[in-house]
Amino acid sequence: MSTEIRDRLLAIRLPAMPQVLLKLLALCHSEDVAFADVAEVVTKDAGISGRILSVANSAAFMRNGKRLSMEQALTTLGMNTIKSLVIGESVAQVFSHFSRQCPGDLSSFWRHSLTTAVIAKEIAALTDYPHAEEAYLAGLLHDVGRLALVSACPKEYGAFFLSPDNDAICALEKKSLDITHAEAGAWMVERWNLDSFLADSVLYHHEPVAQIESTPPLVRLVLLANRLAEHGPNSPQVSEAAALFKLAPDALSPIAERTDALVKQAAEQLGIELKPESATPQGPENASHALLAEEVRQLVLTTEATRPLFGQQNDQELLQTLVRSACILFGAEDAAILLHDPRESVLVGTPLDKNRQRLAQIALPLTAGAPISDSVISNTPAFLEPDATTVGVGEKQLLRVLGAEAAVCLPLAGTPHALGALICAVRPAQLADLRQRIGLLQAFAAQGARALASTRQQQTMLAEGVKNVAEEYSSSAKRLVHEANNPLAIIKNYLSVLDTKLQQKETLGGELSILNDEIDRVGKILKSFTDARPANGSKLTDINRIAKDVVRLFEETGFTQASLRITAHTGNEALNVPADANLVRQILINLVKNAVEAMTDGGEIRIATNGLINFGGEMFVELCVRDTGPGMSKELLGNVFGPVKSSKGGEHRGLGLRIVNELIEKLGGEVICSSSNEGTSFTILLPAKQGGANPTRDGDGMRHATGS
Repeated sequence: MSTEIRDRLLAIRLPAMPQVLLKLLALCHSEDVAFADVAEVVTKDAGISGRILSVANSAAFMRNGKRLSMEQALTTLGMNTIKSLVIGESVAQVFSHFSRQCPGDLSSFWRHSLTTAVIAKEIAALTDYPHAEEAYLAGLLHDVGRLALVSACPKEYGAFFLSPDNDAICALEKKSLDITHAEAGAWMVERWNLDSFLADSVLYHHEPVAQIESTPPLVRLVLLANRLAEHGPNSPQVSEAAALFKLAPDALSPIAERTDALVKQAAEQLGIELKPESATPQGPENASHALLAEEVRQLVLTTEATRPLFGQQNDQELLQTLVRSACILFGAEDAAILLHDPRESVLVGTPLDKNRQRLAQIALPLTAGAPISDSVISNTPAFLEPDATTVGVGEKQLLRVLGAEAAVCLPLAGTPHALGALICAVRPAQLADLRQRIGLLQAFAAQGARALASTRQQQTMLAEGVKNVAEEYSSSAKRLVHEANNPLAIIKNYLSVLDTKLQQKETLGGELSILNDEIDRVGKILKSFTDARPANGSKLTDINRIAKDVVRLFEETGFTQASLRITAHTGNEALNVPADANLVRQILINLVKNAVEAMTDGGEIRIATNGLINFGGEMFVELCVRDTGPGMSKELLGNVFGPVKSSKGGEHRGLGLRIVNELIEKLGGEVICSSSNEGTSFTILLPAKQGGANPTRDGDGMRHATGS
């Protein structure tokens, strides 16, 4: 940047942004600044001092009835609020200076700026960019450097200012002035120290598309909006820029078609006359500039004030931030939140501190005819004036709670129903001015509603996550108890057998070894529920041996009555599968135990290993557990491995078969259940050893259909 041009830009800024404001901005960004240091600087400027004291002593911040000193006021507001106030005053003064200094007709300039702003906001909605008002502000300010340069260098830059805002102009500016309007604008915006890529969006809005592909969305969005405003939707420049968002060019045509109407509407809201008119010192154009200066100030403040809304963790924090932001932006003395209760169809007051508990007793029916209800239903701001005949008793009570004669109702729109309303308490004299800012009121309310909806969605997701974790924890705990209970029951029965043998002085056999194995199995079951990794399938397990061991366990531990027989039908040679032996044992014990508990009148339970089977083109080893019990009902069989209630009692009823299915899936196998009044059969297919399995009693060891 040319030193001479920079000095001129700085010179025009110094009267508009005094050193006190620059110093305050620097202090606001210092990590170790003391409020006493800020107070010392603030007190050197009457205007900013009055603004800070006015906000800090408003009802929204002051709740104890005591007037605050300057240092107390700064502590109450906090650095973020002070920064917003300083930025707002700075921007207002800068644009006020431009309004006084710039000669000639600025209608074309503001038309292009407004068009780019409107398009940027529309593209933000199209691309789901969450900060639509920031996009609008970036579009409005993208050419602020042109305004700055024509103010600082009217003779040198006058001809450039009247030229279209296209990519070619930057090269000419650089050659003539050693600075482009993009560089000048970005340098000025950077001086505001916004927590945004706003300065970058100004700096790069004429950059080649290839250079900004990886930049933040706001930068790409403003470039696309500027090209669409300058060249139209069917131009190659727009097609190239639309690719930054993977948009087809025809996706922008509807935006271009409604742009003129939207720009006209925005100009009317801002009080800007876009028709060329002769400039006079006190003419309408100067008045338009003043209105636009105020609009930009409010937009900057809105961007800064609403950004913290999206960082709140719960409704209470967000609503407090929303109330205080509204008071700062719109000069409200206080504000209150009414939340919509869709069940009762009423708006209910929400106390945000202990001194406003009366708000909880405010309940306004959401029916047509009352100003606040009409505002929420129509999603349009409403202005409550003193002594208006439409103001009902409920609204008057609310105004008395807020200590106000007048108020502005900002509806908080939501889907599928309204979220509520923000009620800003103001003085009657403020209503006329606020009516001129209805667009900003709506934009602020929309941002607040989006933040509230987002926070509620996050809270719902968090609550669902906690619920899911709790349910999973409860389910895991039940499965753990269920599975650990099996070996513990075996251990208990074996101890009874040992006690009998010791009393009769009989010789102990393999009982101690079995007890040791079952104790180890309890430990492995407990560990398996904390280990999310799949079971190690590299070890080979002989399922013939496991089947025989399970039968022996039930026979020797007194699990079965005399009228019930458990038998194993296996080959003599090992039948190996790449599976964890403890998991196979768990599967069989669950199935046999389930059958034992269902066969109170006795019968037979048969465990059979049936060799290899080709199932779906893959090789499996078939294992079958069949009983001669009463069978399952159609309802139970239809959801046999789901969370169903079994015919047995007990705290963990119905878990055994569900666990069997989970264990078989963990081993990569399949299970099929069939049942009739002659009994129930579970056919288990476990992946066979790679390269084939050992020969079995089935002759060639291979079958092609399930069976037992």
